[in-house]
Amino acid sequence: MAINKTPITKLIIAPFDTMATYERDKSLVPENSLCLIGEPDMTIANSVVLYENTSGLDQGNITLAKPFSDFQKLLVVVSGDGGGELSTYVVDVKRLMEIQAMAIAKNKYFTLFINHYYWTLNKSSTTTTLNHVGNNCRIWGIYGWG
Repeated sequence: MAINKTPITKLIIAPFDTMATYERDKSLVPENSLCLIGEPDMTIANSVVLYENTSGLDQGNITLAKPFSDFQKLLVVVSGDGGGELSTYVVDVKRLMEIQAMAIAKNKYFTLFINHYYWTLNKSSTTTTLNHVGNNCRIWGIYGWG
C-alpha cells in the first residue's frame, strides 16, 4: 500500500464578531486564512426604525424615515384588523423593488404580502412613501436591516 506523502496544509480560521472588528484586526491574520465575519441577528433591536404606529395603522399612506432601498431586508410588524395579535415578517427589499418596478411598467398596483396579511400599494409609491390602496391588516412598525 502506497503512503500519500503530500504535505498537510494548515487551514487557519479566524472568526470575527462584526465587520468593524475584522477591519480593525485583519492585519493580524496570517495570509491565506479563512475569515468568518458574523452579522448581528435580524431583530427589531438591531434594525433602524423606519415607521412605527402605537395603535397599528389600519389604512392610509405610510411615510418612512429613510428609503427602504437603503436596506437588505425589512422587518414588518403586523396584526389582523382587530389588532389582537402581533406577527413579525421579513421582506426582501430586492424582491419588493422588482415588483414595484414591474407594477410601474405595467400600470398596476403592487402588494406588500406578508404571509396571509397584505397591504396593497399604488404604483405611485416611492421608497419612502407607501401609498395605500387596500389591506386586510394593521401595520405597527417597519424596520430596516442590513
